[in-house]
Amino acid sequence: NSWYSGYVGWALDNNILEGYPDGTFKPDAPITREEMAAAAVRYINYAGINLPRVSTAVYEYSDEDSVSSWAAEYLKPLRISGIIEGDKNGNFNPSQNLTRAEIATVIVRIIDAKAKAWQGYLPSSDDDFMIFGAKYLYSAGTGVTGGLGTELSDDDTLPYPALAAFSDADTARRVAGYDSHVLEPATVTGISANVLELDITKTPVVKICYSYENYEPNSALTGTYRINNTDGTKFDMNPCADDEGWKTAVADISSIVANTPFNEQDFRHVVFNAFDDGYDGDGKFLIRYIGFFKTVADAEAFTSENQKEYLKDYFLYSDIDYSEASQETIDSYTELMRNRINEILNAESAITPDDITGTCYYISSINGDDSNDGLSPDTPWKSLENLFYTKMGVEFSTAKPGDGVFFERGSVFYPEIYYNNSIACLGTASGVTYGAYGEGDKPMFTCAVNLGGGAGTWYETDYENVYVLSEIDPNPDFCGEKADIGNIVFNGGEMIGVRVRPMDKDDPFGPGKTTKDMGYLGNGVDVFHSGGTSCENPGDALRHNLEFIHDFKEGKLYLYWDKGNPGEYFDQIMISRLGTCIPTGDENITIDNLSAMYSSFVGVSFNDAVNFKITNCEAGFIGGCLDSVGTGIGGYGIADGIIISNCYIHDVEDGPIGAQCVSNASGDPINIQNMELSDNVIVACGNGVEVFNHMGPVDENGIAQNKIINVKATNNLMAYIGYGITQQQSPGAVGNILCASIYGEFADSIYENNTMILSNGSVYGCYLATDTQPRGWQTRNNTYILNEKLIDSVYFYETLNYINHTMNKKLRTNVPYNERYLTYLSSIGIDTSG
Repeated sequence: NSWYSGYVGWALDNNILEGYPDGTFKPDAPITREEMAAAAVRYINYAGINLPRVSTAVYEYSDEDSVSSWAAEYLKPLRISGIIEGDKNGNFNPSQNLTRAEIATVIVRIIDAKAKAWQGYLPSSDDDFMIFGAKYLYSAGTGVTGGLGTELSDDDTLPYPALAAFSDADTARRVAGYDSHVLEPATVTGISANVLELDITKTPVVKICYSYENYEPNSALTGTYRINNTDGTKFDMNPCADDEGWKTAVADISSIVANTPFNEQDFRHVVFNAFDDGYDGDGKFLIRYIGFFKTVADAEAFTSENQKEYLKDYFLYSDIDYSEASQETIDSYTELMRNRINEILNAESAITPDDITGTCYYISSINGDDSNDGLSPDTPWKSLENLFYTKMGVEFSTAKPGDGVFFERGSVFYPEIYYNNSIACLGTASGVTYGAYGEGDKPMFTCAVNLGGGAGTWYETDYENVYVLSEIDPNPDFCGEKADIGNIVFNGGEMIGVRVRPMDKDDPFGPGKTTKDMGYLGNGVDVFHSGGTSCENPGDALRHNLEFIHDFKEGKLYLYWDKGNPGEYFDQIMISRLGTCIPTGDENITIDNLSAMYSSFVGVSFNDAVNFKITNCEAGFIGGCLDSVGTGIGGYGIADGIIISNCYIHDVEDGPIGAQCVSNASGDPINIQNMELSDNVIVACGNGVEVFNHMGPVDENGIAQNKIINVKATNNLMAYIGYGITQQQSPGAVGNILCASIYGEFADSIYENNTMILSNGSVYGCYLATDTQPRGWQTRNNTYILNEKLIDSVYFYETLNYINHTMNKKLRTNVPYNERYLTYLSSIGIDTSG
């Protein structure tokens, strides 16, 4: 009968508090921090609150081993969401009593966490029904069997605006063999829910809420159940009570489903045969919603009114506002982009030597000396060689977990120039922090060689305006057969080399040989169409300024330049090599304020990494070799606890930031999970954010087992995707704002508050290509600034959660820089000769 008994009862009934093993509650006993953690997580689960992942939560508490075994499971969700951060020493202090101030803080942080994370409903296989309102149904697109029309009703007062499935007579036609009509020019048949990729075995009862406009059928509505494009089984839709003036009909197709062979990778189609033989071509068939239920009773009981609030939470969609992008609007976003780039390039260090608990090492290519001890800014090493040492044939890192390695700003670190195969610049070790000290530009790590500033490295050839790179002793092949060069960048990016792609890269020159047509290209001097040319010799293949071709067979690099010897003309000629500027792996690595530039493979990698954080960094001019298109900051394989924030990534030939699940030697599943990609600026790269899940291993039913879990891509600014160096890829390979092509599960992830400016190619809010039903990937509050439709392959796309939108991907082929677009670029201050 105490004043708190009702609260205790509620906490007990809802499993928030469990009491002690002897059955007592002990109301006057103090509560420990680990008891509070358990109660907080149980309440979060009870309330169905989704938690965000904060950028600082990639660690374990220093005293995590002292947590009671029963409480250990509750710590991670509180840690990764920032609700409990630990003390200044990183301790959780599990047995310490909780103060009133601490519990107030925890409550407010739970409220804040709820506000930060999306709290909508994620459907599961246990649901009794799934409802799709017309407003949230998409057209399947040209060439896809099934699909819905796209004309919404003008009546916006409806809770779920009606969808016009068929237009008027000039667009509707009879399809031989099917009792339905289609929309031209699509080859869709009837009205289908195939794009939903529904598991109809769990929800076999179909309900449709519909009406007709300017048409009254002679017979009742029927349906067809189909798998992929095969002929389906017809079924009757049995009328039931109207729903706010709209007709409704229900069909139980469980017996049909049970008797139809089905592969997990097939599509189930439910087609409504809306028009009969009396159709005169003038009417429309309107859909308000389509529902899938477990029982007929559930379907008949469902109405818009009694489930309105549920539907409001259920539909996972982005409201899309279309408006004309005025010049003022575009100018403002361009200025925003410029300001953000400057902020990142001039960012102060987030990590300083004062933050390091272990030993700090200092390296400077400017003021260093390898005979120094490397233990202070006044006595830095000069080269990277001291970071690793070999003992009994095994390589060890000088820096140990908890240590820091700091590089003087303005330093530039190259790999071994004459190294012939795959190369790397800065190697890293687990548990070590890598940062910058001093003033000036970020320390740069590059896989390139600088061959500018003198005539001695380039020789004239017998072909007009064609120069060949001199032999570099002791390695006259320069790169060797397995080390193709990537991009050539002149004077820090003022101009770029234009790769000529021979049809035979291993033996480019000879009678009848040709080059590939790469379309319209720019080099900083002019814009031209590459065309497909003869490749009998370098003089035939190279016809425009800064075109180059790498002859693998002879080990020579040829460059076209009509203004004299390029070594004299340019102060800097960076020729990128096959390698990774900063390769990382293992776990607990932090990289801050470094620059990874001029590599033909990867800028910063985090292969099979756990708890990897990179902030305030730059990666640019990455990719270009014929065997690998290049990645700015990315990982392959396992990725867990990855944070990439406030980085500037530009001129990357493929993916600027992201991760990919790839198959490993053991054949075990690989997960990308707990990844945050936030506040980055991405300019002139092949794609935007790229999260890609390869097929990987499959289970006994053929379902892919790789997973992408808890990925957040937020507040990123992307511009000119698919332009510049990226156009030297094979046509059709680049231009996507977001690539999230997946095969396995993709869950609990969000793509939010990102801005995309003027992409050249396919524009996706999210692109899904999957053979299983993904759940939990949502796009929200993104801004897309598109050109007028200058090229046919630009289209806008925002995805619904867990729905597979099947579409035809148009390839970006020979996209021109037309006069209108060049004029536009000039108006915002872009050099249109570039």
